[in-house]
Amino acid sequence: MSFHPDLSSFNRLPLDLARQIDATAMRAEREWRSGAQTRIEDYLLQVPLGCRAGLLEELLSLEMTNLRQQGKETECQEWSSRFPEYPEIVQRCINEVIENRSTPLSLSNDASICFPKIPGYTTLRLLGRGAMGVVYLARHDRLQRLVALKVVATGIDLRQAMVLIRTEAEIIARLKHPHIVQVYDVGEENGEPYLSLEFVDGASLREILQRERIPPRQAAELVENMARAMHHAHMHGVIHRDLKPANVLLPRSETDMIAGRATALIPKISDFGLAKVLDAMQEQT
Repeated sequence: MSFHPDLSSFNRLPLDLARQIDATAMRAEREWRSGAQTRIEDYLLQVPLGCRAGLLEELLSLEMTNLRQQGKETECQEWSSRFPEYPEIVQRCINEVIENRSTPLSLSNDASICFPKIPGYTTLRLLGRGAMGVVYLARHDRLQRLVALKVVATGIDLRQAMVLIRTEAEIIARLKHPHIVQVYDVGEENGEPYLSLEFVDGASLREILQRERIPPRQAAELVENMARAMHHAHMHGVIHRDLKPANVLLPRSETDMIAGRATALIPKISDFGLAKVLDAMQEQT
Protein backbone atom coordinates (compact mmCIF):
# COMPACT_ATOMS: atom_id res chain seq x y z
CA MET A 1 0.00 0.00 0.00
CA SER A 2 1.08 3.58 -0.56
CA PHE A 3 0.11 7.01 0.66
CA HIS A 4 0.10 8.41 -2.89
CA PRO A 5 -0.91 5.99 -5.68
CA ASP A 6 -0.09 8.56 -8.38
CA LEU A 7 3.57 9.04 -7.44
CA SER A 8 4.69 7.74 -10.83
CA SER A 9 3.65 11.04 -12.39
CA PHE A 10 6.00 13.04 -10.16
CA ASN A 11 9.73 13.22 -9.59
CA ARG A 12 10.86 13.22 -5.98
CA LEU A 13 11.69 16.79 -5.04
CA PRO A 14 14.79 17.68 -3.06
CA LEU A 15 13.99 19.69 0.04
CA ASP A 16 15.39 22.95 -1.30
CA LEU A 17 12.77 22.90 -4.07
CA ALA A 18 10.03 21.95 -1.59
CA ARG A 19 10.98 24.92 0.55
CA GLN A 20 10.92 27.15 -2.51
CA ILE A 21 7.33 26.00 -3.13
CA ASP A 22 6.44 26.78 0.48
CA ALA A 23 8.06 30.24 0.34
CA THR A 24 6.31 31.13 -2.92
CA ALA A 25 2.93 29.99 -1.57
CA MET A 26 3.41 32.09 1.57
CA ARG A 27 4.30 35.12 -0.55
CA ALA A 28 1.22 34.56 -2.72
CA GLU A 29 -0.97 34.42 0.38
CA ARG A 30 0.47 37.69 1.72
CA GLU A 31 0.04 39.43 -1.61
CA TRP A 32 -3.52 38.15 -2.13
CA ARG A 33 -4.50 39.27 1.36
CA SER A 34 -3.12 42.74 0.60
CA GLY A 35 -5.35 42.96 -2.46
CA ALA A 36 -2.93 41.96 -5.23
CA GLN A 37 -4.56 40.51 -8.34
CA THR A 38 -1.64 38.27 -9.31
CA ARG A 39 -2.81 35.08 -11.04
CA ILE A 40 -1.72 31.58 -10.14
CA GLU A 41 -0.13 31.28 -13.58
CA ASP A 42 2.16 34.22 -12.79
CA TYR A 43 3.46 32.54 -9.64
CA LEU A 44 4.07 29.27 -11.49
CA LEU A 45 6.36 31.07 -13.92
CA GLN A 46 8.48 32.36 -11.03
CA VAL A 47 9.69 28.88 -9.97
CA PRO A 48 11.64 26.12 -11.75
CA LEU A 49 9.63 23.68 -13.86
CA GLY A 50 10.14 20.90 -11.31
CA CYS A 51 8.39 22.99 -8.62
CA ARG A 52 5.28 23.89 -10.58
CA ALA A 53 3.13 20.82 -9.89
CA GLY A 54 3.58 21.11 -6.13
CA LEU A 55 3.13 24.87 -6.16
CA LEU A 56 -0.08 24.59 -8.20
CA GLU A 57 -1.62 22.29 -5.59
CA GLU A 58 -0.59 24.69 -2.83
CA LEU A 59 -2.06 27.73 -4.61
CA LEU A 60 -5.33 26.05 -5.60
CA SER A 61 -5.82 24.89 -2.02
CA LEU A 62 -4.99 28.38 -0.76
CA GLU A 63 -7.46 29.93 -3.20
CA MET A 64 -10.17 27.54 -1.97
CA THR A 65 -9.49 28.44 1.66
CA ASN A 66 -9.50 32.18 1.02
CA LEU A 67 -12.76 32.10 -0.95
CA ARG A 68 -14.46 29.88 1.62
CA GLN A 69 -13.49 32.21 4.45
CA GLN A 70 -15.03 35.07 2.46
CA GLY A 71 -18.24 33.09 1.97
CA LYS A 72 -17.69 32.83 -1.80
CA GLU A 73 -18.03 29.85 -4.11
CA THR A 74 -14.89 28.37 -5.63
CA GLU A 75 -15.00 28.53 -9.44
CA CYS A 76 -13.19 25.28 -10.13
CA GLN A 77 -14.82 24.47 -13.48
CA GLU A 78 -12.17 26.46 -15.34
CA TRP A 79 -9.17 24.85 -13.65
CA SER A 80 -8.97 21.99 -16.16
CA SER A 81 -8.70 24.38 -19.09
CA ARG A 82 -6.27 26.70 -17.30
CA PHE A 83 -3.95 23.91 -16.15
CA PRO A 84 -4.27 21.04 -18.68
CA GLU A 85 -0.73 19.82 -17.88
CA TYR A 86 -1.74 18.82 -14.35
CA PRO A 87 -5.02 16.84 -14.58
CA GLU A 88 -4.41 14.75 -11.41
CA ILE A 89 -3.71 17.79 -9.25
CA VAL A 90 -6.73 19.64 -10.63
CA GLN A 91 -8.96 16.63 -9.97
CA ARG A 92 -7.73 16.27 -6.38
CA CYS A 93 -8.47 19.94 -5.72
CA ILE A 94 -11.91 19.67 -7.34
CA ASN A 95 -12.64 16.67 -5.11
CA GLU A 96 -11.67 18.77 -2.11
CA VAL A 97 -14.04 21.55 -3.20
CA ILE A 98 -16.87 19.01 -3.51
CA GLU A 99 -16.06 17.57 -0.09
CA ASN A 100 -16.01 21.01 1.54
CA ARG A 101 -19.35 21.95 -0.03
CA SER A 102 -21.11 18.77 1.00
CA THR A 103 -19.59 18.13 4.45
CA PRO A 104 -17.93 21.32 5.69
CA LEU A 105 -17.64 20.26 9.32
CA SER A 106 -18.17 16.50 9.20
CA LEU A 107 -16.00 13.52 8.38
CA SER A 108 -15.58 12.64 4.71
CA ASN A 109 -16.69 9.31 3.25
CA ASP A 110 -15.98 10.35 -0.35
CA ALA A 111 -14.27 7.36 -1.99
CA SER A 112 -12.59 9.65 -4.52
CA ILE A 113 -10.47 11.22 -1.77
CA CYS A 114 -7.34 9.08 -1.38
CA PHE A 115 -6.36 8.79 2.29
CA PRO A 116 -3.20 7.19 3.66
CA LYS A 117 -3.64 3.67 5.02
CA ILE A 118 -1.52 3.09 8.10
CA PRO A 119 -2.01 -0.01 10.29
CA GLY A 120 -3.59 0.91 13.60
CA TYR A 121 -5.09 4.17 12.31
CA THR A 122 -8.32 5.07 10.53
CA THR A 123 -7.92 8.23 8.45
CA LEU A 124 -11.02 10.44 8.58
CA ARG A 125 -10.44 13.68 6.69
CA LEU A 126 -7.88 16.16 5.42
CA LEU A 127 -6.82 18.88 7.88
CA GLY A 128 -4.27 20.75 5.80
CA ARG A 129 -1.31 20.51 3.47
CA GLY A 130 2.00 22.23 2.91
CA ALA A 131 4.84 21.90 0.46
CA MET A 132 6.54 19.20 2.51
CA GLY A 133 3.71 17.50 4.40
CA VAL A 134 0.01 16.66 4.48
CA VAL A 135 -1.93 16.43 7.76
CA TYR A 136 -5.04 14.28 8.24
CA LEU A 137 -7.45 13.77 11.08
CA ALA A 138 -7.22 10.11 12.10
CA ARG A 139 -8.37 7.81 14.89
CA HIS A 140 -5.95 5.59 16.75
CA ASP A 141 -7.91 2.35 16.65
CA ARG A 142 -6.63 0.73 19.82
CA LEU A 143 -6.74 3.82 22.05
CA GLN A 144 -9.83 5.29 20.32
CA ARG A 145 -8.48 8.82 20.32
CA LEU A 146 -8.25 11.38 17.55
CA VAL A 147 -4.79 12.35 16.30
CA ALA A 148 -3.27 14.58 13.64
CA LEU A 149 -1.49 12.25 11.22
CA LYS A 150 1.32 13.92 9.26
CA VAL A 151 2.64 12.23 6.10
CA VAL A 152 5.04 13.31 3.38
CA ALA A 153 3.69 15.44 0.55
CA THR A 154 3.65 14.02 -2.95
CA GLY A 155 7.01 14.36 -4.68
CA ILE A 156 9.30 14.83 -1.67
CA ASP A 157 12.50 12.77 -1.61
CA LEU A 158 11.68 9.95 0.82
CA ARG A 159 15.20 9.49 2.19
CA GLN A 160 15.40 13.13 3.19
CA ALA A 161 11.80 13.09 4.40
CA MET A 162 12.49 10.11 6.66
CA VAL A 163 15.28 12.06 8.39
CA LEU A 164 13.07 15.17 8.75
CA ILE A 165 10.08 13.26 10.16
CA ARG A 166 12.18 11.44 12.73
CA THR A 167 14.04 14.64 13.64
CA GLU A 168 10.75 16.49 14.14
CA ALA A 169 9.45 13.68 16.35
CA GLU A 170 12.62 13.66 18.47
CA ILE A 171 12.50 17.44 18.83
CA ILE A 172 8.85 17.52 19.98
CA ALA A 173 9.48 14.58 22.33
CA ARG A 174 12.00 16.79 24.18
CA LEU A 175 9.31 19.34 24.93
CA LYS A 176 6.63 18.79 27.58
CA HIS A 177 4.63 21.99 27.74
CA PRO A 178 0.85 22.70 27.77
CA HIS A 179 1.23 25.16 24.88
CA ILE A 180 3.17 22.84 22.56
CA VAL A 181 1.48 20.11 20.51
CA GLN A 182 2.68 16.70 21.71
CA VAL A 183 3.96 13.77 19.63
CA TYR A 184 2.44 10.29 20.10
CA ASP A 185 4.13 8.08 17.53
CA VAL A 186 6.53 8.04 14.57
CA GLY A 187 6.96 5.26 12.02
CA GLU A 188 6.84 4.25 8.39
CA GLU A 189 4.63 2.17 6.15
CA ASN A 190 6.04 0.78 2.91
CA GLY A 191 9.01 3.08 3.23
CA GLU A 192 6.96 6.27 3.70
CA PRO A 193 7.25 8.02 7.08
CA TYR A 194 4.41 9.30 9.23
CA LEU A 195 4.06 11.25 12.45
CA SER A 196 1.16 10.97 14.91
CA LEU A 197 0.53 14.19 16.83
CA GLU A 198 -1.90 15.66 19.34
CA PHE A 199 -5.07 16.79 17.53
CA VAL A 200 -6.30 20.30 18.38
CA ASP A 201 -9.97 20.66 17.46
CA GLY A 202 -10.28 24.33 16.63
CA ALA A 203 -8.70 26.87 14.31
CA SER A 204 -5.33 28.43 13.66
CA LEU A 205 -4.53 31.93 14.86
CA ARG A 206 -4.26 32.94 11.19
CA GLU A 207 -7.85 31.86 10.53
CA ILE A 208 -9.10 33.73 13.59
CA LEU A 209 -7.28 36.94 12.68
CA GLN A 210 -8.75 36.83 9.19
CA ARG A 211 -12.27 37.10 10.59
CA GLU A 212 -11.98 39.10 13.80
CA ARG A 213 -9.79 41.16 16.08
CA ILE A 214 -8.67 39.72 19.41
CA PRO A 215 -9.20 42.15 22.34
CA PRO A 216 -5.93 43.71 23.57
CA ARG A 217 -5.79 41.97 26.97
CA GLN A 218 -6.44 38.55 25.45
CA ALA A 219 -3.90 39.24 22.73
CA ALA A 220 -1.27 40.11 25.34
CA GLU A 221 -2.06 36.96 27.33
CA LEU A 222 -1.89 34.89 24.16
CA VAL A 223 1.55 36.28 23.34
CA GLU A 224 2.68 35.64 26.91
CA ASN A 225 1.62 31.99 26.70
CA MET A 226 3.41 31.54 23.37
CA ALA A 227 6.53 33.25 24.73
CA ARG A 228 6.58 30.89 27.73
CA ALA A 229 6.28 27.92 25.36
CA MET A 230 9.13 29.18 23.21
CA HIS A 231 11.23 29.85 26.33
CA HIS A 232 10.65 26.21 27.34
CA ALA A 233 11.82 25.10 23.87
CA HIS A 234 14.90 27.34 24.04
CA MET A 235 15.82 25.98 27.47
CA HIS A 236 15.84 22.53 25.84
CA GLY A 237 18.02 23.71 22.95
CA VAL A 238 15.25 23.95 20.34
CA ILE A 239 14.68 26.91 17.99
CA HIS A 240 11.33 26.72 16.18
CA ARG A 241 12.28 28.94 13.17
CA ASP A 242 8.77 28.91 11.69
CA LEU A 243 6.60 30.51 14.38
CA LYS A 244 3.68 32.23 12.62
CA PRO A 245 -0.12 32.51 13.10
CA ALA A 246 -0.75 29.47 10.86
CA ASN A 247 1.28 27.31 13.27
CA VAL A 248 -0.53 28.47 16.42
CA LEU A 249 -3.66 26.42 17.11
CA LEU A 250 -6.53 27.34 19.44
CA PRO A 251 -9.04 24.73 20.70
CA ARG A 252 -12.64 25.11 19.57
CA SER A 253 -13.85 26.17 23.03
CA GLU A 254 -11.48 29.11 22.77
CA THR A 255 -12.23 30.05 19.16
CA ASP A 256 -16.00 30.02 19.77
CA MET A 257 -15.71 32.50 22.65
CA ILE A 258 -13.00 34.98 21.71
CA ALA A 259 -14.99 38.18 22.07
CA GLY A 260 -15.51 39.18 25.67
CA ARG A 261 -13.49 36.40 27.28
CA ALA A 262 -11.80 37.45 30.49
CA THR A 263 -9.43 34.46 30.71
CA ALA A 264 -6.33 33.77 28.64
CA LEU A 265 -6.53 31.94 25.34
CA ILE A 266 -4.76 28.58 25.36
CA PRO A 267 -2.51 28.32 22.29
CA LYS A 268 -0.90 25.12 21.02
CA ILE A 269 2.25 25.71 18.96
CA SER A 270 2.67 23.19 16.15
CA ASP A 271 4.86 22.28 13.18
CA PHE A 272 8.45 21.86 14.31
CA GLY A 273 9.47 20.66 10.84
CA LEU A 274 11.97 23.50 10.42
CA ALA A 275 13.15 23.54 14.03
CA LYS A 276 16.86 23.41 14.84
CA VAL A 277 18.46 21.61 17.76
CA LEU A 278 21.33 23.73 19.03
CA ASP A 279 23.23 20.89 20.69
CA ALA A 280 22.94 18.49 17.75
CA MET A 281 26.11 17.41 16.00
CA GLN A 282 24.40 17.32 12.60
CA GLU A 283 22.98 20.25 10.66
CA GLN A 284 19.84 18.48 9.41
CA THR A 285 16.67 20.39 10.37
